[in-house]
Amino acid sequence: MQSTQLAQFPEARAGQLIGPMGQFAIDGRGVAEVALAAGLFACVGTLEGQRKLPEIASEVTATGVGFVMLDTTHGSHETATEYAIGDAVPCVEQGPGVVVQSHEQMAKGDPVYVIHASTGRGKVRNDADTANAALLAGAVVKRALSASLCVVARQGYAIQGAQGPTGPTGPTGPTGPTGPGA
Repeated sequence: MQSTQLAQFPEARAGQLIGPMGQFAIDGRGVAEVALAAGLFACVGTLEGQRKLPEIASEVTATGVGFVMLDTTHGSHETATEYAIGDAVPCVEQGPGVVVQSHEQMAKGDPVYVIHASTGRGKVRNDADTANAALLAGAVVKRALSASLCVVARQGYAIQGAQGPTGPTGPTGPTGPTGPGA
């Protein structure tokens, strides 16, 4: 019989998912080209199937994959070696909320810019410093947790490479059902 109840919630950790698991799109096809930490934004690496931190704006806007997901079986919490080179790296492409590393204090409703400059690479910020960060389509801050962590929701955008049976318009095509029994 339970006689007490825990009154505190556990501390949020970078890369932690916030929301129903069925509402997330997670890419698990990549391996770390460089050491990666959970909660940072990753893009396609030098070779297909590799993941790294973005170094230029187009690696956020065109070849960005998503935020590195927390896996407590890898490395030390929020260190550069959480995922070692060659480790499989699950990335959250979209979903109702993921805890991400922020470069500055964020607020609910802020737009999300991913830093591609050498300082803070892969972290998010809330202003359009175009020389150092690029806007992440479909992303918004749901909640600020601290000066270095926030919850980001990303939905309503086309996931790279996602296509239905008839192409990018999905299973019904541009004019509705066209197959047998339509």
